Amino acid sequence: MSLLQKEAYDFRNQCLGLILGVTSAILSIFLLFVISDNGTFEKYSQARIVLINVLVYVAVLLAPFQLYKRYNHKVYGVNYFMLPASQLEKWLSMFFYCVIVTPIAVILIFALIDLCLYPFFPSTEKTLWITFSDTSIIHNFHRIKFLNTLITLFAFQSLMFLGNIWFQRAKVRKTIVAIFILIAIYITLSLIFVKILGMFITPYASVNLNISTSQIPEVWSIINKTISCLVAPIGLWIVSFMKMKEQQL
Repeated sequence: MSLLQKEAYDFRNQCLGLILGVTSAILSIFLLFVISDNGTFEKYSQARIVLINVLVYVAVLLAPFQLYKRYNHKVYGVNYFMLPASQLEKWLSMFFYCVIVTPIAVILIFALIDLCLYPFFPSTEKTLWITFSDTSIIHNFHRIKFLNTLITLFAFQSLMFLGNIWFQRAKVRKTIVAIFILIAIYITLSLIFVKILGMFITPYASVNLNISTSQIPEVWSIINKTISCLVAPIGLWIVSFMKMKEQQL
């Protein structure tokens, strides 16, 4: 708890920067939409879900590099390693601020600004809060889409999380290159797996055992989603913790 309080105080400038950055981005986009829409607010009010997705993505992906940019630094990193806290406490604190606090903060900032801009919206549009509490089919679709976006986001963020811990210099650039390499490897292995799965299913399909080659995309979709949205993020977070523990020794 003391580490969380200390880092909350240390992050005050970053928090202020986040508030100013998100607010400036929203208001700038709001004005651009209004100007391009001849003074009306319909296009902006319809684009808010996309906008918040983009803002949350950018903020969460960059959070490890912004909040813990001095981690692993030859000079400043020593002070962090010397803090009177276990590696598990440090990792949990990093996880808390990067994975939990940052997206919630961005959503709250967006919702507050959204609420302030509400009087300008057409009567058919709602604030972000009402949009997510609405039970209609169209708003359920937006809610499910947003949740799926967050799940995908955390999968990529776990790579950023590890990259910030693993690399000492040019962290963002090296992490992005590593992500492209991992994606290429994953796609290659996926194609090989699907090919093998097809070779396995085809003989059974030919003897009418209620197995069809059309099931391959469905089976692979389930496997792919489980790996990319559950197994990979958890595995990468475990690796990041093991790397922190190794660096402490």
